[in-house]
Amino acid sequence: TAAICVRDYIGDHIKWTHYTNTWRYLEVPVRTAKYTYIGDVDIFFTESVLDPMQFKQMEFFCLPYSNIVRDYDVEPEKRRLTGVMLVETERFYTPALIKSQATVNAIGNDEMFLYKIVVEAGIGIPDPNTTDDLIRYRPLHGTHLSLSRGPPKKMCQTDNAGPKQIELMQHVDQVESYLRYDHFGTRFLSRVAADVEEEVRANMKVIDGT
Repeated sequence: TAAICVRDYIGDHIKWTHYTNTWRYLEVPVRTAKYTYIGDVDIFFTESVLDPMQFKQMEFFCLPYSNIVRDYDVEPEKRRLTGVMLVETERFYTPALIKSQATVNAIGNDEMFLYKIVVEAGIGIPDPNTTDDLIRYRPLHGTHLSLSRGPPKKMCQTDNAGPKQIELMQHVDQVESYLRYDHFGTRFLSRVAADVEEEVRANMKVIDGT
């Protein structure tokens, strides 16, 4: 079994922003690998993040990362790169990117900040004029167990954690033995499953969610 290193943030990011979602974009990997994955803490992975389609996306757009822009149709200062991305570590964390982390205003939306530092560093963004489906390719590689989803929350669970996803989670390697020790995780996943069952019975749908 591969080791997992769990640590605190390296820098004192609160001096840049109190919005903790942004702190992950102020970090630079200490244990370098060829690829680095940046994601949400509330995604339960059910598959590898080293996805051939993401490598294809990186090659297609000639970029050192796999991600999409949420909204090309707004002014540049309001555009957002989504919060989950696979990057080629050395090509992404350049001196220019590290400089932009320290100089771009981090106050405000985390995804806007990510877009701004990537542009400021000259890394580039996916070409908005392409008609290829890769312009919208953004896999989560798992189930999004957001606290903002579920009755009577802002968004439904069914699009992100439907019955099939719940089953996938239950069969992830060693998850059963892990949950024997994580009682909070067991209760939380049970609550998600209950939310999904309720939403399926009521045929609930996400109307306007992100």
